[in-house]
Order: sequence, then structure tokens, then C-alpha cells
Amino acid sequence: NSLKRISQYLVVTPEEVSRIMKKKDEKITVAGDGLKAYGNLFKGKNVEKSEEPLWIPKASSLLTLSHQREEKEFNEVAPLYLRLSHAEENKKGIKK
Repeated sequence: NSLKRISQYLVVTPEEVSRIMKKKDEKITVAGDGLKAYGNLFKGKNVEKSEEPLWIPKASSLLTLSHQREEKEFNEVAPLYLRLSHAEENKKGIKK
């Protein structure tokens, strides 16, 4: 039982995530508050939804996980932002 990334970092719709997951054979565990709205998309023999209290992990848990997976010290870990904030999108005139 270990965690393994099944794709590159992506910014896609929940429907696209569902399509990617359906192509995989290995067990996939999903988490996040998006499951409230899109949980019906994430079904399948290989898909398991984590328990709701685990959907939004604490920063300390993410640091511990990062340390275990990448053997980095806590002060070496930095967030990875996959998309601009709403303020940055507005400033650049990016429409959704």
C-alpha cells in the first residue's frame, strides 16, 4: 500500500479526471471536497472514495507525506500552484 501518481499534474474538468481514471487498472483512491458535487463521476471497480474527514488534509499531513515520498526535509517543500488565483486571472483578463 503506497501512493503513486497516475498522471502528470493536470488542470482538467472532473469529467476528464473520471475518463483518465477509467483507463487505469490499479486501485485509485480519491479525496477532496469536490466529491460532494462530482462524486457520482468517480465510480468503478478500481475506485475508492476516502472518508470525508480525510478530504482536506492538514498541512502537517502533507509535509509528512512529502517527506516520506520524496525524502525531502520540511523546509525544502514548497506548494505547487497549478492555476492562477482568481485575482491573477482577473488582472490578466482570463475568462473561464
